[in-house]
Amino acid sequence: MSLISLAPKNFARLGATLIVLLFGCGQSAEDTKPPAGNKSKGHGEELLVFEDMPEVVSASRQKQHITQSSVPVSLVTAEDIHYGGQRTLPEVLQFVPGIDMLEFDRNRFALGVRGMHEQFSDRTLFLLDGRNAESPIFGGPEWNRYPLFMEDIDRIEVVRGPGGAAWGPNAFNGVINVIKKKPEDVQGYLFTTTATLFGDTYDQVRWAAKKGDWSWRTSAGYVNWRSSDDALGDNNHFESRDFSNQAAFDGDAHRKLGKDTDLTFGVGYQYQSNGGFEFVGRDLGLDSTYNTTRAFAKLDHKLNSKISGYVQWFGNFSTNDVPEVQKSRTQENAVEAQANIEVAKKQHLTIGANVRWLDVTAEVRRSSDSRFFSQPVQDTVAGLFAIYNYQATDRLSLEVQGRGDRYSGTQADWSTRTALILALDQEHHHTLRLAGAKAFRSPLGGFRDTYLQRFPIPAFPPFIPDGLFGITVLPNHDLKNEETSSWEVGYTGRLLKGLTVRLDTYYQRYEQLIGYFPVQQITVPLVPAPLLVERPENRSGANAFGGEFEVNYTHKWGKVSAWLAYNDFDQDSPQNSIRTYQPAKFKAGLTGRAFLPEKVVLNINYRYSDVTHGGASIGFFDAQVLHRFDLSVAKHIDGERFEIMGGVDDLFNRAKDPIHGAGADIFHETPGRTFYLRFQLKF
Repeated sequence: MSLISLAPKNFARLGATLIVLLFGCGQSAEDTKPPAGNKSKGHGEELLVFEDMPEVVSASRQKQHITQSSVPVSLVTAEDIHYGGQRTLPEVLQFVPGIDMLEFDRNRFALGVRGMHEQFSDRTLFLLDGRNAESPIFGGPEWNRYPLFMEDIDRIEVVRGPGGAAWGPNAFNGVINVIKKKPEDVQGYLFTTTATLFGDTYDQVRWAAKKGDWSWRTSAGYVNWRSSDDALGDNNHFESRDFSNQAAFDGDAHRKLGKDTDLTFGVGYQYQSNGGFEFVGRDLGLDSTYNTTRAFAKLDHKLNSKISGYVQWFGNFSTNDVPEVQKSRTQENAVEAQANIEVAKKQHLTIGANVRWLDVTAEVRRSSDSRFFSQPVQDTVAGLFAIYNYQATDRLSLEVQGRGDRYSGTQADWSTRTALILALDQEHHHTLRLAGAKAFRSPLGGFRDTYLQRFPIPAFPPFIPDGLFGITVLPNHDLKNEETSSWEVGYTGRLLKGLTVRLDTYYQRYEQLIGYFPVQQITVPLVPAPLLVERPENRSGANAFGGEFEVNYTHKWGKVSAWLAYNDFDQDSPQNSIRTYQPAKFKAGLTGRAFLPEKVVLNINYRYSDVTHGGASIGFFDAQVLHRFDLSVAKHIDGERFEIMGGVDDLFNRAKDPIHGAGADIFHETPGRTFYLRFQLKF
């Protein structure tokens, strides 16, 4: 057995041994004094050398400076979102290093950290304010179905690399955490409206205020965009029905219950109507509707100067009516608790637990429906986690994360991450990170329990065909978790004031990847080709390696960021389907923002993406080289009260080439070059 195959199994044992050594035998934190003249303040407090570095929470579930995180994290700020002008989350995220993004139509996207992305893929975990926001049927984000407004986002943190030790199952390749603005930070009224040359509109009204111990924020809005063929004005070339109408409300409130206790709660609702789409050879020409409600309540408490924590409940509830698939109802309730403990000086421990209950029912109205659940499915996901951070010296810190999870649909499993962070100089201008991690992905019921049939066979239940299509998908209740382990080296350097560079490299091993495989071929009279019977199975392994290089420069006049990513992926058996797109090997991006005289702001975003291979996944065709260039100009009037912005997305491409998603045989080009105007009023 190779050292590589042994290493992941020893991560947990190594982490536990290190903790024992550090507590019992190592030099105590009290005995470790920084050199004279260095004013270090310890973990969780601001080091003077880090005072201009942003803080993140998605690496270790608590605030830490981005250069001290145990896994590489990229930030998308509220300013990036505002001046970029993009109107959907996938469009914003495509400019982040290491992200792969494909657009199947105006409603459906595939996005993943370092690839392995598809519209039904859950190998990148999506969070809203640290709360799971994935589909209870398939997992994975449902990008346009959240009661979320772009102007309400404070920042987006993107974790590159396995994040399961902090966040649990399906943080397989990374984590995307969208964090909203606090009510007290956006007091007053906001009205914003955007209109494109195609006739699409995006509107939002927000009111936020603070009174006594209370603060609150409420937002309401409406989105309407046309179908691709209407927008392009080319009705004779193709027909699409990817229009969308979305009406949403979202509100948060905060109450100070005492000096050390805070209560936060909120609720959001969105109704969405989309044009229908073809799915596995079937298109009824009917619209789809989605009703989504998200709610939460969180109690934060500081017990004393060394112990703090929270307990929270959150719920996600939806009713989806998709005629080409089925009508489903999902309910998800979760309870979570976390405690942050200063064990000793420069030794911090975070412990916690969470339980999620998933309840999914489906209504099969036609014998040809996709039966993702023939009976109600009630699954439970429960986890325990611990994160230990030790500032061994002023220049060396160690972080060990461990987590165990039990998913009733598959099996118990564990995740871990161990990272050493070394400052190469006394001023912490140059740091080196060495890390190893293990994580897993648990296939939800949409993969285990799917039964789908598109042709009449006497051996199967009665069937009313909508047209002959040669495929049947059978369930597999014996699926195992996908497994991954990674080894990482990273460097962060501050070359000049405002100028930083970052290089993150990795090697990642995958085992038991799930794909759909033929189990039988059936010959039907008068049908020239045999009809396939398939089911999901754990069959494939793969190796991935590469890295991301970033350069960032900020100044009072603006900022410039550039990045280059190389993400390679090599399957053990390339002929095996893993139902996903592979990462584009080469990707690059550039963002520039200039604050010009007369309160004018110029912003550009550029992205290059190499060919994206569909591999052996059935029906996945390669996506060709992609270039996107976005340009916007904003003008402020009357201070910051009124703003007018004009811009263009994807300037050099009138239309985007068709990209094939899972289960689709009808696919078409989508609008590329999009001119828009935005008006915004604050008071």
